[in-house]
Parts: sequence; structure tokens; C-alpha cells
Amino acid sequence: MMRAETTIAVLTAVAVGLLAALPPLAGVSLGLTESLIPSISLTALAGIVGAAGLLGCFSIMIPTGFALRATPVDAIGLRE
Repeated sequence: MMRAETTIAVLTAVAVGLLAALPPLAGVSLGLTESLIPSISLTALAGIVGAAGLLGCFSIMIPTGFALRATPVDAIGLRE
């Protein structure tokens, strides 16, 4: 369940991030090159998106993994 929720959250965040970055990038590209299409290689774009996705996955999975380390039988007997 944690992996499914992480995947949904990270994919949504990456999609919204890409859509939010398009207008400023198009404006800068229009001012510099007189073209609305930003000039970035697909390799660089894939690297940026991949790094953001990995950072998002690790920032969710690592803390959740630590929180769920105790087995349920042991966690029932613990008192806070």
C-alpha cells in the first residue's frame, strides 16, 4: 500500500511540477531565442524528472519504513 500511494503522489507531483514550469520556461525561451519551445535535451529533462521522482520516493519510503519497522504483535504491547 505504501508503494502504491508513493507512486501516485510522486507521479502527480512530477506532472504538476512540469505543468507549472512550462509557462515561465516558455517566457524565458521566447525572450532569449524568440521561440516558445524551451531548448532542453530529452536526456537532461529525463535526468531532472528522474532525480525529482527518486527524491520524492525516498523522502516518503524511508520515514515510513522506519515507522513500520516494529512487527504488529510487538507494537500492540508497547505503551507510549
